Amino acid sequence: MMHILIVEDTHDIWQAMKEYLTASGYNVTRVTTLADCYKVIRKEHFDCVIMDRMLPDGDGAQACNEIKSYKNIPVIMATAKGQLEDKVQWFEYGADDYLTKPFDLKELELRIVAVTKRNDPSEIMYWKELKIDLEKKEIYRKDKLVHLTNKEFLIVALLLTNHGNTISRTTLLEEVWGSDAAWENDSKLDVYISTIRRKLGKDFIQTEKGVGYRISI
Repeated sequence: MMHILIVEDTHDIWQAMKEYLTASGYNVTRVTTLADCYKVIRKEHFDCVIMDRMLPDGDGAQACNEIKSYKNIPVIMATAKGQLEDKVQWFEYGADDYLTKPFDLKELELRIVAVTKRNDPSEIMYWKELKIDLEKKEIYRKDKLVHLTNKEFLIVALLLTNHGNTISRTTLLEEVWGSDAAWENDSKLDVYISTIRRKLGKDFIQTEKGVGYRISI
């Protein structure tokens, strides 16, 4: 499920976006200030940011580069200003796209789909200080390559692509080792999870007792 961060201080606009995007299958989080935006960006995974221009503590456009200094997340500006000079300025600040208020909610969804595809052509994901290239099967911590075995990477990729959801032990075993070998490799999964935590950080994978595992936020 795609996770969208909406930075919007007008309740009615936020409520309309939330209802539409939630009904369309998106997970939506809202903050009303730039300060709260920076805090939540550091802690959680988001696939796209919808950024209001005029916020109580600053100009949303100027926040684009700040956001991208934390994580490579596409930003769509939502603003009442629509002059050419404004649009040029937004792109210079690092915005990926823009919508002029009032806008159609279906168009908003189409813009989200477009920027997320365009922004992530090689399937690169980020988690705190880690950069995960799903296409190349490489993981970097602060630009330094972390060596994982193929099965370790498959476990990480499965958990990351289902970020926020708990993946059962059975699913992990079937996806990584194959259904025929699931039971005989059950104890090995614990060893792999332990090794991944040692390489990527002990808080990287959370255990849901009796259920399975998930990526921590």
